[in-house]
Amino acid sequence: MKYQANSNTELYNAQRLIIVFVVVSALALVLPAQAAPWDTGSERVCGSIFGQRHIALKVEQICRDCENLSRNYQTAFNCRKDCYTSETYTKCLMMVVEEKSKDLVNQYMSMISML
Repeated sequence: MKYQANSNTELYNAQRLIIVFVVVSALALVLPAQAAPWDTGSERVCGSIFGQRHIALKVEQICRDCENLSRNYQTAFNCRKDCYTSETYTKCLMMVVEEKSKDLVNQYMSMISML
């Protein structure tokens, strides 16, 4: 009788393990993987951004800073729109580098044209 109780317990534990495995596997397939901090999704939109990662990171930082300043998550989305050529990006750029010279603004606009 004791052997049968152990057998039932082992069967129950095996079933629980299988259920946990199935649930974790399903979640891994359904939930998106966390992107690296430099992966903004723009790589899929901006054609040559891969070869210009150092430029892309600087351009992207403007959108992140703008989002932090505005405290609105939609700002960053609109900033990245059309491969950083949106009016929102220009406004963000002016806001973020407001205290710096216009040469810096021109430098960023030039970097965007290289993407």
